[in-house]
Amino acid sequence: MAKRKYEHLVKPLSVGSMDTEAMKNLKVPKDAFANGPGNADSIVWLNGRDHLEGLNLNFTWGFYKSPGVWHRGPGDSDGAHVHPTDEVLVFVGTDPSDIDYLGAEISIDMGEEHERYIFDKPTAVICSRGLPHNPVIARYVDRPYAFFLIGLSGEHGTTYVD
Repeated sequence: MAKRKYEHLVKPLSVGSMDTEAMKNLKVPKDAFANGPGNADSIVWLNGRDHLEGLNLNFTWGFYKSPGVWHRGPGDSDGAHVHPTDEVLVFVGTDPSDIDYLGAEISIDMGEEHERYIFDKPTAVICSRGLPHNPVIARYVDRPYAFFLIGLSGEHGTTYVD
């Protein structure tokens, strides 16, 4: 039998909803957030330590089809939070014949002032470390859309803020 030199690079993924094993492994207390109706229908989360051979980033990819808030923070928090490292949030459509079509209208609050941004085209949102952001709300959804996040750390750290 041939030597399996690269076997350690092929890993099974946990795919499912926000309460799958992949989400339970996040460094966020279980009671820190509550899923909302606009959250992912399926999602996968890869991190440097467990899935990416020590690569110093974490990555998530999910599909969304329902309107509503994605999630709330602990207690009465609207879900605004910060991260200790930079991250990029990318919203993309799922119609390969029209790459400029998101299929949804999304709002996201940014900064301590909760400055609201609303978009309906594929969009990238840059969140510098320490920048408060969220909630994310799908205001309407005409066609399922996808979202991916790239965090510049091997683990995803979240601190909720007012």
